[in-house]
Amino acid sequence: MRFVQHALVLGMAAVGAGSLYAQTLHFKVTGDYQAQTIIAYQEDGGQATVKDRVVIEFDKDAKSGKVGPVMVQNFPSESKDFRNVEKKCPAPTPKGNYEHVEVTSATYDGSATFLLKGTRSYPEVQVTAYCQGSWAKKTVAPRKTPTETYVAMIEGNEPTVFNIKLDDGWTWNYVVTRGGK
Repeated sequence: MRFVQHALVLGMAAVGAGSLYAQTLHFKVTGDYQAQTIIAYQEDGGQATVKDRVVIEFDKDAKSGKVGPVMVQNFPSESKDFRNVEKKCPAPTPKGNYEHVEVTSATYDGSATFLLKGTRSYPEVQVTAYCQGSWAKKTVAPRKTPTETYVAMIEGNEPTVFNIKLDDGWTWNYVVTRGGK
């Protein structure tokens, strides 16, 4: 099963149109995630507020458009405010850490986006199910699932700083500077 967290299409052709100050641009793209998230695999009785972060850095040749090498830095997810979807039910009890995304590859498609592939790791979680009836406790087994996230490239040859907040919990911050790293 594949999860697509989001797809972002961004056209920034106007940024730096007509000028070319640097042969190489350095991109630092930071993705910050914060949202109410299901932390028990396919069980909405196990939810939490989750924070995660990933940083992608790369150089782009301003003339040829070639990108590389791409460096990815993952940060551990943080989970707090554990809750059941039913407010009257007890909060879930995770036996381990939830990892929203651990990026394992970042591939540039040559035009407008990076495809980030990775893994989502669900811990074992004890949840209360059937809150309107038996209040049965059940254990949801740990599981790893593949994830995919698309991140936009920007066009132009000027340094720039901006961010984009998406409805899926991700905010993408772009810092583009002259010169490679």
